[in-house]
Amino acid sequence: MTAQRRLAVQAERFESAQAFLFHYEEHKDYDVLLLDIEMPGMDGVSMARAIRSENEAVQIVFIHWLFGLYR
Repeated sequence: MTAQRRLAVQAERFESAQAFLFHYEEHKDYDVLLLDIEMPGMDGVSMARAIRSENEAVQIVFIHWLFGLYR
C-alpha cells in the first residue's frame, strides 16, 4: 500500500514572456514553470535562460501545442 498525500497547487497564466518576467521580478517563489516553446515576443527557451540566470532551482517544463495535430 502506498501513502497518498495532497499537494497544494496554484497556477497562473501570463499572456507573454515579458509579462511573466515583469511579475517574476517581485515574485520569485515558483517551484515549476510550464513554458510554451513559441510565445509572443520571446520564445520559451530564451525565457528559460533569463530565469535560469537568476534561479537555478526552479524546474522548467517545455510544452508545445501543434495546432491542427489532433483534428
